[in-house]
Amino acid sequence: MEQSNAFRQDIEAFQLAVKKLSDAVKQSGLDWNDKQFQKISDSIKMVASSSKRVIVSGSNCENAIRRFQRIESE
Repeated sequence: MEQSNAFRQDIEAFQLAVKKLSDAVKQSGLDWNDKQFQKISDSIKMVASSSKRVIVSGSNCENAIRRFQRIESE
């Protein structure tokens, strides 16, 4: 159970980091909007999309850990 909680915290920290990065890029776009900004923005969108897959995979792993622990305790 402790491993599952630690894993969940890691996933949440990762998700928060990606959101902060995305928000920072969006905020800078108010002052700076050119081809370079567009490239950075597109890269952030790819990171956000990939992070969503990581989070979904993490949730699936967390569920598998819980099932394994339940079976192990029987």
